[in-house]
Amino acid sequence: MKILHIADFHLDSAFSGFEKDVADKKREELRECFASAMALVKERNIRLVLIAGDLFDTPFCTGATRRAVFDAIERAGVPVVIAPGNHDYYNKNGTYSDRGLPENAYVFTSDELGRFDFDELGVSVVGYAFTSEKYEKNPLADEIPLSETNVNILCVHAELGSHISRYAPISPNAIARAGFAYAALGHVHNPPKPAYTGATLIAYSGFPQGRSFDETGEGGVYIIDLDVNTKVMNYERVVTSRLTYEIERLDITSLSSDVEVAERIRDLVLLRGYGEDTALRVVLCGSVPSDYTPTLRGIESCAVMPPLALLQIRDNTSASYDLDHLRGDMTVRGEVYRTLLPLLESDDEQERKKASLALKFALAALDKRELGVD
Repeated sequence: MKILHIADFHLDSAFSGFEKDVADKKREELRECFASAMALVKERNIRLVLIAGDLFDTPFCTGATRRAVFDAIERAGVPVVIAPGNHDYYNKNGTYSDRGLPENAYVFTSDELGRFDFDELGVSVVGYAFTSEKYEKNPLADEIPLSETNVNILCVHAELGSHISRYAPISPNAIARAGFAYAALGHVHNPPKPAYTGATLIAYSGFPQGRSFDETGEGGVYIIDLDVNTKVMNYERVVTSRLTYEIERLDITSLSSDVEVAERIRDLVLLRGYGEDTALRVVLCGSVPSDYTPTLRGIESCAVMPPLALLQIRDNTSASYDLDHLRGDMTVRGEVYRTLLPLLESDDEQERKKASLALKFALAALDKRELGVD
């Protein structure tokens, strides 16, 4: 029997750092990503869907998003179990109210453990709901309502490994001791691969599509193939993201123009195979001439740049100065250098970095040069 495990779509995210039309497009892309994930039900003969929280970014969503999600769930035609998380926590007047909820949707509505039995599948799903933004107790500390006849699966939004977490602290050992065959978790967006603790396979589904540079690489979901007789499981990661965020460090030591930097970025983009479905942040590093500061406008204007969904530049370069000249310079430039010199020669690496940045800013200001590339 195949099970689809998904979480953390954060539908209707605000994307407040973007212009309205861009934010609207990003929200639509997330809805399309969810629809694509749910389409796997028929494509891959899925018998059960587990949504482990934060399907929505808040307890309430727009009417359009609610209709799109509920329509996709209804079309799936199989049981869809939802365990609300800390973002989309259960509210009786919220998105998960009974109003318009598809008949095949099974939503946990209490912060106490509950269970849905699917005897025809030979599976029971145990879970709970966040009913506020935090859930500080150990949800497995009380009696666990396991089925005595079906394979037991845990579907929850939780944080493993920290007993003081504000987000349902659970230990892997507690999950294994309870007797679950599979633990479908949500909350951690960049998780490790699924792993066994005892006889229990524990997995976070991870982010399905990146929303920022905090979520790099391909997003996806898991398909679990469970033999209900032997409890043997295999899992498969299925990529669902249409847009990927990537971060690259690029050494531009000795380069002295935006054209040269653009050519170096182009070579990197071609080498990695990035394209119009890639949002790329390039962190420039190395040492460049003191009279050169990379500019995003200049780099993007170069015809050599291949098309990307987004190009963002971070300038972490250091300027190469004629230190002997600055040391003897009797102008303000020399005085700035001599004032910062003790910090520039500090044994503390962080102090040296801060002093170097301060010198770069000060000399650029004195030269009336632009700084900043975003």
